[in-house]
Amino acid sequence: EQMIIDKIIRKKRMTERSAKIFRGKRRLNFMLHRMTINPNRSWRVWWDVVSALLVAYEAVVIPLQFIELAATTPIDVMSWIVRIFMTLDLPISLFTRYTLPDGRTQGNPWMVFRRYLVTWCILD
Repeated sequence: EQMIIDKIIRKKRMTERSAKIFRGKRRLNFMLHRMTINPNRSWRVWWDVVSALLVAYEAVVIPLQFIELAATTPIDVMSWIVRIFMTLDLPISLFTRYTLPDGRTQGNPWMVFRRYLVTWCILD
């Protein structure tokens, strides 16, 4: 990896400052790429199933709150579970790759972030 970077730097005749910035960007891209999540992983599929169930639960409970549903311990506990889950869901969704038309997943972290911010971020 380091030899490839040095070869690119020599080929482009970068200054030392430009080379330092280039190395930093490469390192950041490498770290972010390792943090992206494959959407086909089994735990990610289960995460989506649990998410759908919690959204269905909220769709039932929120309207009931308008008729002054009594606050009970199970409802309070579920309310906190949903809050924590949805808070964790934001960064997980941000780092989840998306599937391209040819069946591969997009691994470029900047493309994954952009796609999430343009599509699902507003709804989340």
